[in-house]
Amino acid sequence: MKTTTRWLFISGAASLAFPAFAQTNVVAAPDQPNVHAAENARSLNSTSSRRGTLEEVVVTAQKRQENLQDVPISISVLSGVELGKSSAQGVGEALNQVPGVVATDYYGGSSHIGIRGVAAGAPYQGGASPVGYYLDSVPLNGTGGSLLPDANVYDLQRIEVMRGPQGTLYGVNSVGGLVRVLTQDANLTRWDFKGRVSAQTTDGGDGSYRGDAAINVPLIEGKLGARAVLGYQDIGGWIDSPNRKDINGAELQTYRVKLNAQPLEKLAVGVSAWSSRQDYSGPSKADEAGRLSYDDPEPMATDYDIYGFSIAYDFASFLLSSTTSYIDQQTNMLVSLTPFALDVHTVTSLGNRVISEELLVRSNDAERWKWSVGTLLRDETITYSADIPGMFLYPIRTRARSESYAIFGQFGRRFGDDKFEWALGLRSFRDRQSSDGFGTLNEPLPSVDGFISSATTPRAVLTWYPAKSITIYGSYGQGFRSGGPAPATAPQLGALHPDKLNNYELGAKADALDGRLYFDSAVYYIKWDDVQQFQTVIVQNVPYGLLRNIGAASGVGVDLSVASRPIEGVSLGLNLSWNDLKLDQDVTSITGLLKGSRLNYSSEYTAGIFAGYEFAIGSTGLRGSLSASANHISKQSYNGTAGDALSIVGASFAIASADDQWTVTLLGDNLSNERGGPPSMDGIAEWSARMRPRSIGLQIEYHL
Repeated sequence: MKTTTRWLFISGAASLAFPAFAQTNVVAAPDQPNVHAAENARSLNSTSSRRGTLEEVVVTAQKRQENLQDVPISISVLSGVELGKSSAQGVGEALNQVPGVVATDYYGGSSHIGIRGVAAGAPYQGGASPVGYYLDSVPLNGTGGSLLPDANVYDLQRIEVMRGPQGTLYGVNSVGGLVRVLTQDANLTRWDFKGRVSAQTTDGGDGSYRGDAAINVPLIEGKLGARAVLGYQDIGGWIDSPNRKDINGAELQTYRVKLNAQPLEKLAVGVSAWSSRQDYSGPSKADEAGRLSYDDPEPMATDYDIYGFSIAYDFASFLLSSTTSYIDQQTNMLVSLTPFALDVHTVTSLGNRVISEELLVRSNDAERWKWSVGTLLRDETITYSADIPGMFLYPIRTRARSESYAIFGQFGRRFGDDKFEWALGLRSFRDRQSSDGFGTLNEPLPSVDGFISSATTPRAVLTWYPAKSITIYGSYGQGFRSGGPAPATAPQLGALHPDKLNNYELGAKADALDGRLYFDSAVYYIKWDDVQQFQTVIVQNVPYGLLRNIGAASGVGVDLSVASRPIEGVSLGLNLSWNDLKLDQDVTSITGLLKGSRLNYSSEYTAGIFAGYEFAIGSTGLRGSLSASANHISKQSYNGTAGDALSIVGASFAIASADDQWTVTLLGDNLSNERGGPPSMDGIAEWSARMRPRSIGLQIEYHL
């Protein structure tokens, strides 16, 4: 496979900014079995990139390998190599460097994510996240809630972020966009080891420490390989209560193993296991000074285990693949009710188990017709318990199940001397839900058996390639979320309807100046019907906080990313994402919103700039690099109560050995010492999520 070079701009904090560009990709996507693993591994070893130009990137956003330049979707890519060099604690922190994306850690280990202003209406009880979230080919977000598990970013291949609905190829919940966290496959031909250690100080807080390591072993040369990743973080707290200091510390552990086999030239098999243990002594919620008014402990633990099995066979004109996954996630937390003048705690436990199976048949990349046809089966079980010892006689216990299936397909073909390409896609989805449970007197709660949600989501794209370095496209796509049965506390309100988002988009991508300038832009219009939001409604003179449909919202928006390497060693970039997504009518409820108001937790715009400089250090053979960046996120609101706009500045200085075996980096995060936060849905200022204050760290990396 012949590769050319072109840089891709990735917006980011300084720790990601230089040279925050994805690697030349001659290896098949890690989320699909690689039927040419050995050949591609050898190609990778012999591939070198030209400094001074922007490097070509290959993605699998449309479930096949394609040059990013050619994909008619607004996409950003975070390089796994640069993520490994950064101080990002997890995927959520890294995503805030992507234009149009806002990720907030409300409780440790989980992120509330919005794309283009499309977000769940509340971090809790806000329904399923309208942003799709995958670890490799495993879909993690379901019907249980909007908070998505955070993941360690070490030894990733890349993170792909797609803006706009991806309902046809990826299905339910991919309403505003999709995040795909793709890990490294095992290399079948080469031993490899790398590791890093770091220490960090935080303004007014405890120190933090971490260590990560990855090892690759070719068990049978060219046939079977294994890759293992271990990670540990001791995160120092920085929030104080009246009689305790640094109460929000954490201990995070990550274990990941991948086995890849190619027993036959055209057959590939992959097995993976990913385990995460995250224990927090308290959440990162406080007032702007970083303080709480009470001393009650509020520990939280989030654990998940993910297992995957994939197999693929490359036929003469098409590839057949099957991917099976199992997820077991558990979150337990203790929350004080002291701010409500109650000397008690809530004890909450949420469990989520999901089994999914996707069967996909797609044309080979060399075929003129490009088509994909597949099915997805998914079985999700959610268990929930909530107790207030001393007030409840028994804990509330519920169990909900979602059994869903989907059939999808996308077909396309180039025409007009390969200057144009059309693509049409369709997905048919059906979800059957049931639930039961027991209340505080151990009495049976109203049960649901056989509530059905269904949807058919289309996609249509017309792409024009006027030159090899230019792509212009127009697209229409639709995303959706499942509905739900009438609430047990107020059945007269009726069922929750599915919400659907229609997206109309014009986009352009191009590079110029012999690969030294690249831009990616899109203009779009969103029409979001039957929006699901958490609202307080009155039923028979009793207020209830419930997830309800509040009508429609619409608005236009713009995404823009520009990257340049004007001279060798210098990189510059900027990005901007703006949307005017607002309600089309008044919302009648206690927490009502007026026509023209923004939706809950919906940011109007994000913006970022960065600069980097790489240079030789005399005649020592060492290389140095300097980088700096600034990112801004506009304020969010909750039912009319506004939070804070956030401005974050970062910088780094690194020295690397000539053979790239050693790198030492001085990192500065949140140098602006931003202390703001989004609004609290509870109306309590000290329960607003806060960013970690200014932090300075030193990181040492070693690569064998």
